Amino acid sequence: MPARPTVCPSGTPDLTAYDLLAPQLSGGKDSSVMLWSFMQDAAAAEVTDRVITCHATPGPLE
Repeated sequence: MPARPTVCPSGTPDLTAYDLLAPQLSGGKDSSVMLWSFMQDAAAAEVTDRVITCHATPGPLE
């Protein structure tokens, strides 16, 4: 079976290459952990001032 292509071949994106970093949050525990991990990477790259979060809602389904 052939190997699956990867979305990010380098493994981790270079956060310093972006002017704005906007992870979306649903309010659940998964997105809380994702944001915690994301902020660890942003702090390591010294780009926490570029992070703005937004609440992603499914609209009337919520």
